[in-house]
Amino acid sequence: MSQQRISRSDRVARTRELLLRAGARLFRETGFAATSVEAITADVGVTRGALYKHFDGKEGLFLALASESGTAQLMQWARGESAAVSDDDHLEALIALVADVDLGLALAGLEFIAFARTRPDLLAQTAQLQEHGDEKALTLLRQTCESLGVSPALPLEDLLPLIIAIANGLHLRKALDPALDTTRLFRLGVAALLNPSVPTIPAVAPAARTKPMRSAR
Repeated sequence: MSQQRISRSDRVARTRELLLRAGARLFRETGFAATSVEAITADVGVTRGALYKHFDGKEGLFLALASESGTAQLMQWARGESAAVSDDDHLEALIALVADVDLGLALAGLEFIAFARTRPDLLAQTAQLQEHGDEKALTLLRQTCESLGVSPALPLEDLLPLIIAIANGLHLRKALDPALDTTRLFRLGVAALLNPSVPTIPAVAPAARTKPMRSAR
């Protein structure tokens, strides 16, 4: 009987993992809205009931993926920060938040947030997940600032959402311009936010600016 319980537990865990992996692939490839419950369950070979039993629908599945992804990012940041020796190492640990992001899932995440705004209950769950991640991220950001010996002009509680907003904005630009060096731009933005004494980046040379349109005669 004990063996049967273990076997059933293994099957349940495997089904959950298969649903997560299928959901991640489909959300990455087609986005949140275009991914249907039927597509996810057909990919795994289970019934709709199985998906709702494990995640209460595709919304719950996406939230589970977001939690999994966020935890992995924070753990990577923590490992990098813990192993950092130089100032550059500490910055690189933070920059991993954008350097190793799954762009397809990141874009699906922005789409998911837009959808969640139409569902107060879902929006509350999403906000709670973000708040939970922010608590851990704030601790890491404080450690990073202390390691770098910098005192940002902004409170860390305000600085963190700005850093996240830069990352999300770069994800959108990356979708339009795959060649965009998001890691370099994120590094510039974070460095400027962490150290307000950094010299202002030179303006674009006049010759490189877009020429003004001639007025119509």
